[in-house]
Amino acid sequence: MSAVASNSTKRGLCWPWNNPASSFSLFSPSAIPWLYNWELWDPRASGVYAPAEYVPMCRTQKEVSQVPGYFSNCYAKHFLGFNEPDLPAAYGGDYISPFDASVLWKQYIQPIKLKCGTALGAPGVTNGVGPGWGTDWLSQFFSHCNFPSCTFDFLPIHWYGNSVSQFKAHIINVHSLFPNYPLWITEFQFTDVSSTVTASYVRETLQWLDAQPYVARYSMFGPMNSPNMAGILNGAMVTDDLSQLTEVGKIYAGLA
Repeated sequence: MSAVASNSTKRGLCWPWNNPASSFSLFSPSAIPWLYNWELWDPRASGVYAPAEYVPMCRTQKEVSQVPGYFSNCYAKHFLGFNEPDLPAAYGGDYISPFDASVLWKQYIQPIKLKCGTALGAPGVTNGVGPGWGTDWLSQFFSHCNFPSCTFDFLPIHWYGNSVSQFKAHIINVHSLFPNYPLWITEFQFTDVSSTVTASYVRETLQWLDAQPYVARYSMFGPMNSPNMAGILNGAMVTDDLSQLTEVGKIYAGLA
């Protein structure tokens, strides 16, 4: 079976803040061109995985007042908005209402577009279904945060589920709801399946994502070992001893 192209300009790394820097060397042969870490600060030491673009994120409302300070020198070309703002605290999230998110966006985030010309990614919602979840939360947010007070250059989204067909259907649906925005799938992974099945699904999914013109970028969860995978052990890209890539990791890096 042929390797999935490692020169995809879309493919990125969602890099946890506590991931060891040594793991960057495992992905170096792939030349994956961008990364983020759910934070406003770059996790790399000087010279480490240097060619890749770092994309900062304002993960929750707690960090939003720090955004102007980080952008005092206009250090980033792209910016990711709130991370899963639709996820309630009962599910481990940091929920913020669409209205409150719009107020903070106008006060702290939109100004970096005016100052720096940074491409802004809207808040990245879950694939939850129902009132207040996922695309419903996003639609409410857009009703409060619209042109010219708010502008968005791309739409980050997340997806977790157990089949390729469900994944494709969700991406197609989001594109149909918000056709004017390029999509960034900044988190996705297959749950409740084996690592062998995951490897097969990932290979098919990456080829599909690379072929969709409205998908600008994507980053699969996650480039880490299983203890850092929040229970989704089958998707770990790095072996537990941190010595090499798993089969899933090799496929994502275009090495298998």
